[in-house]
Amino acid sequence: MPQLSGRCRTRAPTATGVRAFTLLELVIVLVIVAMLGAMAVPRYVQAVARNRLDAAANRLVADLTLARRRAIAQSRSQKVGFDVSTESYNFAGIADFAHPDGTYTVSLAAEPYLANIESADCGGDATLIFNGFGYPDSAATIQLVVGNEKRSVVVDATTGGVSAP
Repeated sequence: MPQLSGRCRTRAPTATGVRAFTLLELVIVLVIVAMLGAMAVPRYVQAVARNRLDAAANRLVADLTLARRRAIAQSRSQKVGFDVSTESYNFAGIADFAHPDGTYTVSLAAEPYLANIESADCGGDATLIFNGFGYPDSAATIQLVVGNEKRSVVVDATTGGVSAP
């Protein structure tokens, strides 16, 4: 059998004897990387918006559940007021955990949520009241928006249950 050389040249050596990429090869690689990046960035932005929206909705569900449980535990009504203009909501009678002298207020426009409260319909107004038995004064729907993503948080009028379907 004939002996094959271990060297296989695919390119001609340059004047210095070092092989290199051609400018055309580098441009083609850069174009491919740019195309992949152009496809990935919108999906990444959409995923970040969806995650922010999920976090904001989960926070609102947890806080409304807290208000309901607090109303039951204290056997007295608990108010939650929504302010669409400032993208926030507050709890009457609950001190802020970070600032005990202030009212517990959550701004969904701040980090990490960066969400907007598009609407807060609590039976015709923007205040939801849980009575001492944990039942709301009306059904409520709070519409949250981050980018192009929308999500509703719903309070059932008959059970007081809070969900973000």
